[in-house]
Amino acid sequence: MTDSIKAAFIVAALFSALFVGCKKDKHPPRFQVSGTVAFSDGEPVRTGVVEFIPENGNLTATASINSDGTFSLTTIDSDDGACEGQFTVVVKQFIFYDKVPEHQHSHGGDVSVKFADRKTTPLTFTVEAKKNTANFEVEYRD
Repeated sequence: MTDSIKAAFIVAALFSALFVGCKKDKHPPRFQVSGTVAFSDGEPVRTGVVEFIPENGNLTATASINSDGTFSLTTIDSDDGACEGQFTVVVKQFIFYDKVPEHQHSHGGDVSVKFADRKTTPLTFTVEAKKNTANFEVEYRD
């Protein structure tokens, strides 16, 4: 093998290693979104899920609601936020009462079902290219 062919192989190998080592994120940029979900009387929603459904076809972001009503959105990687744009926001609770004595219910108030459907929720949020704070007020279930 000639020196020029060896040099070409070395250069090709270096470029290959460089490109493999510099993988780009194939997904759109995401921006931190955290906030709270509470009832109109200030009581935090203590259980459930917040879901940001994009209006522009980007990726959906979700978060579990903590017992103090706080949340931090995830799209792909934990707590990576949401893509920039306008979102419809739903709040879903999954509460099972079967065979659980009433005194063991510690989930707090029940959120109105209108907040669990993208067609009936009044909640929206615009994620901007910065750290975002999203605080939502919901109603108790009738």
